[in-house]
Amino acid sequence: MNMSSGLEFTNYDIGDRIDAWSASNEHSRIYFDAVNVFELAVNQPLEIPPGSRFRYRNSDPLTLGRIVRDKVEARGESYLAFPQEALFDRIGARNFVLETDAWGNFIMTGYDYGSARDWARFGLLHLWDGEFAGERVLSEDWVDFVRTPAPGDPTQGYGGLFWLNRGGAMDRVPRDAFWASGYMGQMTMVIPSADMVVVRLGPSPGGSQDYMNDVIGEVLDSIDSP
Repeated sequence: MNMSSGLEFTNYDIGDRIDAWSASNEHSRIYFDAVNVFELAVNQPLEIPPGSRFRYRNSDPLTLGRIVRDKVEARGESYLAFPQEALFDRIGARNFVLETDAWGNFIMTGYDYGSARDWARFGLLHLWDGEFAGERVLSEDWVDFVRTPAPGDPTQGYGGLFWLNRGGAMDRVPRDAFWASGYMGQMTMVIPSADMVVVRLGPSPGGSQDYMNDVIGEVLDSIDSP
C-alpha cells in the first residue's frame, strides 16, 4: 500500500520514451495489453528491499488486489460483488463501475469509474474517519494509516494508496490534505482541517498538482473571506 514493495516492474513515462509503448514497459501493459494483471504483478522478481524506496508502480496495488481476491474467495464470498456489498452499498454509492481483465480481476490501477457524488461519498467516508451515517465501514486505524507518509518516501508525498501534502508540495493547501488521484488529474481530496472534500473529474491543464493547488487555494480563501 506504500508503493514500496521493491518488485521489479518497469515504468517508462509515456510522454518521454518511444519504448514506453513496448512490452518492456510493464506498468503500461496493465492498460494496453491482454494480460492477467494479477499474475503479471505477483510474478516479478524482487529488485530492491521492500519498504526501502517509494516508486509509483502498478505492481503494488495489483499485488494487493490478488491478496484481496484470495481472501474473499477463501471465505466463500463473491469476489465480483465484494466491492459493492462491502463498501459502495454502505456509503450509498450507486454508480461505481470497476472493470476487470479477461480473467475477472479488478484492474484497480485504472478503469474505475464513479459519479462526482459517489466520489464525494468516498471522500466523506475518509473525512469522517471511516464512518458513514453512524456506521463504521473502515477499521479505526485505516484513515490514520493511509495518511501516514510511506517510510520509503522522503518527500512525505505518499501514504497508503493516497497522495499526501505532508511535505508541502501544494503551498496553498493544508498539509493534512490527502487525496486519491486518477488519470489526467482527476482527484478526490480530503482536507480534515477545513472539514472539506473536493472532487474534480475533468482533466487539469498544466499538470494536476499545480492546477489543483490554485483551485483549492481559491476555494479556501473564499471561505475564509468575510
